[in-house]
Amino acid sequence: MPDFDDTVYTALSGVCSGRVYRVERPQDPTYPLVVYGLVDDPREHAFGAAQTVAVSHPRYQFTAWAESQDDAVTTIAAVRTALLALTVPVTIANEYHIREPETRLKRRDLDVVITHEGE
Repeated sequence: MPDFDDTVYTALSGVCSGRVYRVERPQDPTYPLVVYGLVDDPREHAFGAAQTVAVSHPRYQFTAWAESQDDAVTTIAAVRTALLALTVPVTIANEYHIREPETRLKRRDLDVVITHEGE
């Protein structure tokens, strides 16, 4: 089974013309863009007579970076739409703004839990 993070990355491929990055923002990028990372990954294992079934509940944080607040809000909405189109349960845990006065960029964050079978 492919790494579930690849599923998330593929789901976001149409957001921001593909300007989606894992873990950190590149230097001198084009905005808007999305950066995301795995925050935690709790798992359950159900043991049966024939097999073991693992269910994961990874929590991801997605950050939309933009030069305007409207672009940040629109970008995180596109992320939300892409994630909710996945064929597994997606729970939005939190959505919020964070000020970035040093960079003068606008930022909108989205925390989600994506439940799926497997490790």
